[in-house]
Amino acid sequence: MTREKLNDATMWCLTVFIAIVPLFLGGNRPLVWIGAFTAMCLMLVTYLALIFYINQDLAFSLKRVGLYGVVYLLFIGFQFIQILSALMFHSGDIDGPSASCCTLSIAPRETVLALLRWLTFGVVAFLSLQVCANRKRASRFMTVLFWIAVAHGVLGFVLFFMLNDAALLGQKWTYEGSMTGAFINRNTFATMLAAGIVLGASQLLKTVQPRSQGAGSRGGATPVSLAIVATALIVLVVDIASTNSRMGLIVAVTGIAVFAGLVGWRPSKSGPMPTAGDDEIPANVPRGAVLVVLGVLLIALLVFSTQLLDRVLLAEHSIVDRTALYAQTWNMILARPFTGFGGGSFATAFPLVHQPPVNTDYIWDKAHNSYLALWSEYGLVFGSLPILLVGLAFAALVANAKRDAIIAAAAAVIALSALHAVVDFSLEIEGYTLFFIAIVACGLARALGSGQRSEGLPR
Repeated sequence: MTREKLNDATMWCLTVFIAIVPLFLGGNRPLVWIGAFTAMCLMLVTYLALIFYINQDLAFSLKRVGLYGVVYLLFIGFQFIQILSALMFHSGDIDGPSASCCTLSIAPRETVLALLRWLTFGVVAFLSLQVCANRKRASRFMTVLFWIAVAHGVLGFVLFFMLNDAALLGQKWTYEGSMTGAFINRNTFATMLAAGIVLGASQLLKTVQPRSQGAGSRGGATPVSLAIVATALIVLVVDIASTNSRMGLIVAVTGIAVFAGLVGWRPSKSGPMPTAGDDEIPANVPRGAVLVVLGVLLIALLVFSTQLLDRVLLAEHSIVDRTALYAQTWNMILARPFTGFGGGSFATAFPLVHQPPVNTDYIWDKAHNSYLALWSEYGLVFGSLPILLVGLAFAALVANAKRDAIIAAAAAVIALSALHAVVDFSLEIEGYTLFFIAIVACGLARALGSGQRSEGLPR
């Protein structure tokens, strides 16, 4: 057993895990959270034990992400404090507004489940960084993630068009007439499709690379591979239009625009571009060719989404409803601005402030704004830590993009996901969040330069 083989095996284990979790209603169920946490704990323990057994260092040194680790551990530590306060001061065996005012979480059980989710995310990020410490494996992993999105897109296509808008598990009870895939929620499914389109654009750009000369050279795609990727992208574009998700269309366009900006922009004093790796767009590729490829993809997205554009233009009523919801959520935040109501407690705490004009016949279990949700559950200080983590990652990716398709794609996925988080909760659905974290970690490993060293070289 070598570290290279261990990381190869870990990549495929992560691939299976990330692909399977969304199949269970998007991974948005407590039993799935517990199962995912258990699986990741077993994988982490096995990985670290084998690293110790073969007596090698980690492929990606944690010193490279020291600040990220500190911020993450502070956030995890605060969740433990929320849970411990509930255990110490919570009198009774119920969750809810009747919980003692001394507890930092009014829903201890939900906070424990939220902690399990965040721990799972941390393990996925750690393992993805190790997997992507090698440049070639990072490229392979990003390609596999693209095909995971395509596989879910094909599944959604089959369920919607061939099985008469069926659900994968049980009876479909919501969003009838809209494609939802295995997620049931059309907006989260649309976010995953949008991220898949960005990853597909990075795959497509490989086709504009000149084929290198000499034996064993790589680069340049065959017409067959070009046709396969193009077909997969068409499926994703058709699927987004079929979700009827207004923000799904908007974030898809945003993702493509950000990606095009990063790979099409060339600093005048950037120096020679790196040449090792299929995902690096060489300097001799005309920016016009890059922008034409992405422009065609953007036009196709808009053409297939003409009916969806009508929904975007008629969104006034929805905006009014959401504005009232956000105002009441902000009042909820102000009630506990420093401690929050506890991780995962929004559905329990929101009735404290819920009143018309927000629909009182509907159970609001999500804030429909992930930023407000974090602040309501963890307070303005600790609730901002995950936002800080993603912001740091985005800054590092943009600063190190240098027309590297993997880094540019990861930055674009952050941009589209962060935008969607303003009006919805895709990043609160575990099936998509795992996919998102793997993409960001892969891009971050590349951006921070660890991937420039082959695993076979001495340290």
